[in-house]
Amino acid sequence: MDRTGISPTPADLPPGDYPDAPRRATTIDLPPGSTMLLYTDGLIERRDRPLLDGVRLLHDETTPGSADELCSRITTRLLPDQDITDDVAVLAISLTD
Repeated sequence: MDRTGISPTPADLPPGDYPDAPRRATTIDLPPGSTMLLYTDGLIERRDRPLLDGVRLLHDETTPGSADELCSRITTRLLPDQDITDDVAVLAISLTD
């Protein structure tokens, strides 16, 4: 995935909605010092803003630092103070040198 948040690999159907759909495996080589960020759509989607705006916010907050710092920074910035109406999961994995 590049820093725009757009994957060059086609997405599979959601497993909860389509449990018998075929799935693909993708291997990505990450060099030492890389950080991989995984998140659910609840982090970036809001009914009151375009999806691309949420992707841009995530992109702007994805800066170097530890995995803990990254998760803290993006959840603080992207999650609203009001009640969240969708599930949110965030996982950052940093590869050390």
